[in-house]
Amino acid sequence: MGAKAREIYERDLKARLEPQFTGQYIVIDVDSGDYELGDNYGEAGKALRIRRPDGRLHVLRVGHRAAGRIGFRPKR
Repeated sequence: MGAKAREIYERDLKARLEPQFTGQYIVIDVDSGDYELGDNYGEAGKALRIRRPDGRLHVLRVGHRAAGRIGFRPKR
């Protein structure tokens, strides 16, 4: 599902959303291509879930390779 969401983003949305919305979260319904933007993925997901209650949703981050990261980096 992640590969399909990335494909939709790269093909249909990247040129429209970058750089204006860089850093915002985007939740994409991989079946319809419908999407929502938000300052966090909960906000964006909730808004899209209203329109697509049975959708297969995947979260990405505009202008980033991943939506977030796991772990931490020690301060230097």
